[in-house]
Amino acid sequence: HESGNILIAIRSNGDVWMDRKQVDLREVRPIIERFHVERPDDSVVVVGDKSAPAGVLAAVMDEVKLGGIKDVYV
Repeated sequence: HESGNILIAIRSNGDVWMDRKQVDLREVRPIIERFHVERPDDSVVVVGDKSAPAGVLAAVMDEVKLGGIKDVYV
């Protein structure tokens, strides 16, 4: 079992995508919590479009940390 990365992408319009599906900001934490239980060694990579709203990026990172992931990379 190799550890991997959970990729979260933020589009220029503020849309949040995980695992090739668009998700609501409120869904980020429960999804991360499930991933974290299944794959506790994984880290999260947040990729924001250069024109993505900074507030959305910050909110996503907060949700990821609240979901139990310590390693968040941008």
